[in-house]
Amino acid sequence: MSERLSNKEDILEIVDGIGEYGLLKKSNLFKEENIIEMALLLNVGYINNLENLENKTTCNNEINVKEKIDKLKEKLKEHKIVRIWYSSLDSEDYNFFMFIVYLINKIDNNISIKQVDVGKVNKTDKIKFGAFWSLGCYDELEVEGLLEFQNELTTDQIHNISNEWKKFEKENSDLRIIEKGKLKSKQYAYLDEKILEELSKYEEIGEIKLIVELMLRERTDHDMGGINGQIIFSYRIEELIKLNKIQIINKKKNKWGIEEKIIKKS
Repeated sequence: MSERLSNKEDILEIVDGIGEYGLLKKSNLFKEENIIEMALLLNVGYINNLENLENKTTCNNEINVKEKIDKLKEKLKEHKIVRIWYSSLDSEDYNFFMFIVYLINKIDNNISIKQVDVGKVNKTDKIKFGAFWSLGCYDELEVEGLLEFQNELTTDQIHNISNEWKKFEKENSDLRIIEKGKLKSKQYAYLDEKILEELSKYEEIGEIKLIVELMLRERTDHDMGGINGQIIFSYRIEELIKLNKIQIINKKKNKWGIEEKIIKKS
């Protein structure tokens, strides 16, 4: 074990995805067994009764919720401090953060919860590229610099976050997006309108190209409610095709050799 690794606190590191899991592992700052990913795609789809579900189907992707929650419960038996890595600029991350805080507090309210919100990172000499919208934008050499931005949640903060999450569970809406720095419940119509608005700029466009443009629009203009994921955009485009609001013109291979639908607004 390296000296850097052996000197670190025995904290449970919680991230929202396999890519982020790999990033922390490659940083060589943490024990691999102390890193856990809890990707649940919580910014889209119904979220009531999550703790009692076996599986959750979101955007045609099936997620084994029980397996992930059970693993977290087992890990919490070994740790009294957790650190949640997320971005308050990314709606999927923000939902993940709130749910994990709520869940940990419900399982054991004596556990100390730290956060690293990379959405609030300022440019420093240790982070050569400055601030990005999500943890996955950084490389393993920059992770240690991000630790300077961690802070521990107070009891009041944990209580408030838990109550806020219970409110979202009760609303159980299609989407939970970011609006003025806060999560808000919305219906699919919110995102569908954004997709159709972007599509109307083109006579025709490849579906993959449209998704890229939508993601870039969020990252530059921040007007997509913090939605950055390819999965949700692809899902809603397919639903809009079924609703005859988007028309498929033909299919052809793009420059990457991938066959994609060429679409336009109906």
